[in-house]
Amino acid sequence: EVFYSDRIPRKILFAIAGNIYTYESGLISPELASALSTAPDQNMRVRLEWQDDGTTDMEIGKGTVKAWKTVFKLQK
Repeated sequence: EVFYSDRIPRKILFAIAGNIYTYESGLISPELASALSTAPDQNMRVRLEWQDDGTTDMEIGKGTVKAWKTVFKLQK
């Protein structure tokens, strides 16, 4: 199933390794970047929270999750 919306979510919530991480806007926090870079290579469900307080649960494909390991790799 493909999800498309022209609305921009107020928040995106990620459940990774038993913890909930929230992205609201701007730069990704170091904590979220670390969690995304170490997430298991599998599909991931996220929750979008909208301006009207509605929510949409959707799935991120494992290819995207795997790409996060490169995108958010910690700099040494």
